[in-house]
Amino acid sequence: MGCWGWALLIAGVIYLGICLWSRSLKLPPWLFLRPLDTPGTWQTLGKRVGNVGYPEPHPNQDAQFKPTPRNRKIRQSPGDAGKLKSFGMPVLNSTDEILRWLDLDFRAFLALADPTNRIRPGKSNYIEWSVPKKRNGIRIICSPKPRLKGVQHKIKEAILDRAPVHAAAHGFVRDRSIVTNASAHVGKALVVNLDLRNFFDHVRYPKVVGIFRWLGYNSEVSRCLAQLCTYQPNLGRINQKRGDDDSVRFVWRAFRHAVQGAPTSPMLANLAVHRMDRRLSGLAKRFDATYTRYADDLTFSGDEPFKRGMIRFLSIAKLIIREEGFSMNYRKTRFMRPGERQEVTGVIVNEKTNARREDYDKLRAIIHNVKKAGSLESQNRDGHADFKAHLLGRIGHVSRLNPARGQRLLNAIRDLC
Repeated sequence: MGCWGWALLIAGVIYLGICLWSRSLKLPPWLFLRPLDTPGTWQTLGKRVGNVGYPEPHPNQDAQFKPTPRNRKIRQSPGDAGKLKSFGMPVLNSTDEILRWLDLDFRAFLALADPTNRIRPGKSNYIEWSVPKKRNGIRIICSPKPRLKGVQHKIKEAILDRAPVHAAAHGFVRDRSIVTNASAHVGKALVVNLDLRNFFDHVRYPKVVGIFRWLGYNSEVSRCLAQLCTYQPNLGRINQKRGDDDSVRFVWRAFRHAVQGAPTSPMLANLAVHRMDRRLSGLAKRFDATYTRYADDLTFSGDEPFKRGMIRFLSIAKLIIREEGFSMNYRKTRFMRPGERQEVTGVIVNEKTNARREDYDKLRAIIHNVKKAGSLESQNRDGHADFKAHLLGRIGHVSRLNPARGQRLLNAIRDLC
């Protein structure tokens, strides 16, 4: 055996030892044979160990107020004025231009952005509260106070509303709704519904900066706009014991992200998943399927070729979602066939778009009870300020999906009013 043979034998023994050692740690053996900055290394390591995507940035890491050698190159990235003009967005090249556009002075801007809570310690630009979810857990709502809300409305109307969104996105988009989202899946042999876990929590500050950079703004302007559109909730995520009392088990402060309650958050969320929409649309086309998304609700539908490749399709879809920095809520995954009720964002799609039978029955029962009691307010059990308008809105939804049933409800309520 020559020197090359001995070298190969020694290399094989070393590699076998690495494999056995890494197997005990549940790490991929090839991780030690490639540099850690190679694309995909952290993604594969995250899949094995349990993390999602790339390592998370520190929650207080802020490029404008804490420059580091890593982001010096990013700070000098220029904008694209031609791209901004093509979208019809205001061309802003510096912080001073942002302040003039928003009619703010620099101290007011710092008080509104407040990335480190040092300008107004102990005070917040948001009103925070929690609401229980349908299942376990609570949802944190952060509503901006009037001055910040006015600034966010201006950013939304002048910038975010003019940004292009993917054709598969139907939530928070003008001229699209739950009906347009559901109509693409009518009469299919299989409808699959996936749900993203904590959707807005994953639209974090670095991703929002990237959105404004993609639209054509330079790094300085992108960071300023991102600070005005994101927030780190003080409530964090709260898990409470059920039953005996409301004592808090633990409180975890969330990362700075696009919060629910801010007017800019819906469009930022749509733009944050633009690349994921493109990849999932291409995947669906490969399997002869149709893909639409309403906020965090992903829907796929198709016929026999789609059903045959379902196992492979789901594994690739989960990998795409994980690589884009999101996670799935596996408890809400549903497979709906023609023999059962196929429902997409509350709309029945078995043979045509239709309203749910229980919605129609509830409205009919309310109208019947009003006839017996002789008063419309007797059925206002949830305390709506204008119960008649609320009732007409629900009837209008039924009319849009099933005109015959909606007309019967309208005729019955006209007799009462």
